[in-house]
Amino acid sequence: TFDYYQVEAEGDRWPVTPGRYTRLGEVGSLLAAIDDLHVVMRHGDEVEMTFDADDLPALPTGWSRSVFLYLDGYGTPANPPSVEPLPFHAMSTYPYGEEESYPLDARHQRYLREFNTRSYDSDHTSGEAAAPGA
Repeated sequence: TFDYYQVEAEGDRWPVTPGRYTRLGEVGSLLAAIDDLHVVMRHGDEVEMTFDADDLPALPTGWSRSVFLYLDGYGTPANPPSVEPLPFHAMSTYPYGEEESYPLDARHQRYLREFNTRSYDSDHTSGEAAAPGA
């Protein structure tokens, strides 16, 4: 369990990979389906998920309920040069070559424009970013 009231004074101990990360706040729509719309997180980020168990059937005495969390996503090698290129399910390998690219149809461009707005450069400077093709 993390203690959010006890924060290390040194700040970031890990290098920040430059690129565009998912904005802070509600990201439930990105978690609802297995697709190419991922939550792009940096160290220190977290996703909190809750659900209402009130409508689940009562358990017999002595039983307990387990929750199974299925994750579909990608990790990067240690110290990648950039968050981009973003992975996608149809890619042949990662990182992919110039013959492939992250999908840039209207749905994917909207995702990039609305969600991946937290930008960091190699000096840890944060700012708002415009999505590619926006």
